[in-house]
Amino acid sequence: MDTILSRALREFTTGPLNQLIVNLGGHDGDQWEQQLKRFLRKEPCWIFTNNIELEEDIKAVEESMMIKIDRTEPFNLAQFRVQGSSIEEQDERALVITEVDLSKIRLETTLKPGETPVIGKERLKRLKKAGHIRLDAKVFQTLWENQSLIPEKWKEKTNGNTTYIFFDGTVLRCPGGSRCVLCLYWHDGEWYWHYRWLDDGFGASDPSAVLAS
Repeated sequence: MDTILSRALREFTTGPLNQLIVNLGGHDGDQWEQQLKRFLRKEPCWIFTNNIELEEDIKAVEESMMIKIDRTEPFNLAQFRVQGSSIEEQDERALVITEVDLSKIRLETTLKPGETPVIGKERLKRLKKAGHIRLDAKVFQTLWENQSLIPEKWKEKTNGNTTYIFFDGTVLRCPGGSRCVLCLYWHDGEWYWHYRWLDDGFGASDPSAVLAS
């Protein structure tokens, strides 16, 4: 009996009921009492449609989806140089973008129904034909340097495979003539960057980061 009693007393003094009593007796006890009554009447509680702090929190979340792209400095090719490559072409529409809403970025594969990996050159043609604004290497660099801003969803695997997010708005050419595009991918708890030749295949797990035109 002593054990049962002591257990009950311990749960009372340390459990949620005790915390509720503490909150009711606190500096905002009136608010807690009002919300408790709503709860007991099975009404929605702790909802503030006109709460300034809530509005500020929502605004902060919305703003956190926006990233600024510093166009005063060009893409740092030296930092991400691929075998002595140079910039061959870029999506001119992407080059004038100074702010990107991450929630508006679409991940496009250009794959047709039932199609297996498509060669990078053909994929690039399809992206151009579709009219998508292909995000460029400067956006890639900005995300690489601010990895906490990269959408969590980009970490997810595609059909069990690592997802590689490509930035086809900038195409690099190596001295030998081969062309490639840069990408970001999440692996073993870290972000990495890499590239892929346009002569190689691109599948469902190799989307391009684009904006609607």
